[in-house]
Amino acid sequence: MAVSRKKVVLIDSNVVVYSLNSSHKYFEQALSVYEQVCAGEFKGVLAQQNLLEVYRVLTHSKYQNPMTPQEAIRSIGTYLDVCTLIYPSLTTAQNALNLVVENDLRGNQIFDAYLYSVAVENGVGTLYTANEKDFFYVSKIEVFNPFG
Repeated sequence: MAVSRKKVVLIDSNVVVYSLNSSHKYFEQALSVYEQVCAGEFKGVLAQQNLLEVYRVLTHSKYQNPMTPQEAIRSIGTYLDVCTLIYPSLTTAQNALNLVVENDLRGNQIFDAYLYSVAVENGVGTLYTANEKDFFYVSKIEVFNPFG
């Protein structure tokens, strides 16, 4: 009998943020991603980087309804209750820098290259993101936009 492996999905920061903002146009679809993880339809993972990015957005003065640090940590905790946290390795930064050079990435694209490197090193099969165009160079994992 074959052992089935549950699909491992890295949930990008934008998906988490949308699921925590009931007035966002993608709220229902983003919340559905969270609910699918809760239901065990796939294994959801978050990188440390995602936690920092989500916190930054949720507490930023330009966010629609900025949260207090305590509210943001509590909201992030709802994901940590159901998702696995993945970590960079000793070679993650070098792998990301190699991607930057190979693909002529610039500015903020370094963060996406770093996230991709963490995902690959941790055996992630799919990345759910609203910004699939930011990962045009990706070849080792599937990039999926759950919003269309």
